[in-house]
Amino acid sequence: MNINERVHIEERDNYYYVKLFGKFVGEDETDFFEKKLDSIVKLTKNKIIVDFAEVTYFSSIAIGILLKMDDRFTKFNGSIVLINIPDVISHILGITKVSRILNIARNLEEAEDLIQRN
Repeated sequence: MNINERVHIEERDNYYYVKLFGKFVGEDETDFFEKKLDSIVKLTKNKIIVDFAEVTYFSSIAIGILLKMDDRFTKFNGSIVLINIPDVISHILGITKVSRILNIARNLEEAEDLIQRN
């Protein structure tokens, strides 16, 4: 899969919908992912929903980028909400206690409600 096909961004009414595809293992994928999120952080509409439904692997480097970007979005009064996280990734987020830091919703509807409240 081409690196440009791994992160799709769609602008919605009051947030950006980010759909991830494939594996996020090495520096190429994770750097690309970080640059895409960083391009949104300072925008007026700086709330994003990240959909993991098509993610097959998410490395510790990629998790670190999520934490870093969550901090940056918070500093600019934005937010990140993760949805449709596969069980294996959800388990890792739980063990590492990252799930206590990041906003996680089961689906798009729940995430939209969460964004409206923040």
